[in-house]
Amino acid sequence: MSTLHVNASISVEIIPLQELAKHNTKTDAWISIRGRVYDISWYISQHPGGVDPLLAYIGKDGTKAFNSIHSYVDFASILKGHEKGILEGHSLRTKEATAATSFSELVLEDDPPPTKTCCGCIHRRDRRMPKISFFNSPAAIAYEVKFKRNPLVPPSQEEDWCVGLDEEDNVFTVKKYLDDTNIWMASYKIDNPISYAFIQCVFRDSYDTCEITMKKKEEGVVWRRLGTPMPRSHVIIPNSSLNDSYDASIVYKEKVARDVNIYGIRFRRCVHFGIRLGHHMKIQLEGKENIIRL
Repeated sequence: MSTLHVNASISVEIIPLQELAKHNTKTDAWISIRGRVYDISWYISQHPGGVDPLLAYIGKDGTKAFNSIHSYVDFASILKGHEKGILEGHSLRTKEATAATSFSELVLEDDPPPTKTCCGCIHRRDRRMPKISFFNSPAAIAYEVKFKRNPLVPPSQEEDWCVGLDEEDNVFTVKKYLDDTNIWMASYKIDNPISYAFIQCVFRDSYDTCEITMKKKEEGVVWRRLGTPMPRSHVIIPNSSLNDSYDASIVYKEKVARDVNIYGIRFRRCVHFGIRLGHHMKIQLEGKENIIRL
């Protein structure tokens, strides 16, 4: 192996295929995905598809299989901190490498451009995509979403964010309006039990950053990640393609004028719900108990 000094703060190992092939056991498992080499020994037992399918690709370049099955998955975020280097034969884009401050920001010459799916989703190479961080403490876990300030769009507001947690399905979702036409979202099936009694959202950097803290149900258990990414996770989609809903109940109603009412609404499965000024929200009443869908 040889070392490539990218800039003053980053150096990466160039890993030949012969070296990659040596790490082909369950306890010493390396894999290459899109030119990047990772140690996935810790992840094998957590793979949603089981151990055996993953073992077939350790010590090898698994890019083709990954792209055919998991092209939507943000593998760089899941495997962050377990990078081993760049597979020999792949080169860095000089301009992006000079400005990079971490391995995850490195862009390879043969990286595909941002791609759109049939629903209009734009994947992680879009420059508007945020940086995702995952923090683990004995009692809690935190998921941080950090966007870079875009001077071409209005400043972020608290109303741009929506954070939901479905207690029945154990699915965590976070969304942010980027502008009037696009929204970023990420969604995960949470791996471990959490305490729904304490979930907190904290905004920083003029609402460009949102940190969601959740209390573990079992203290001391180490979480390797937040959970399994859902099909539309860490993507940018057109607002028009988003057709989700939230369970809520009407707790207050006051008539203030003809055909004008003020409603107090309590969400059942939402930590933070932002409604942008000037935007509309559909309400569907269900049953006789003031159960609504928003």
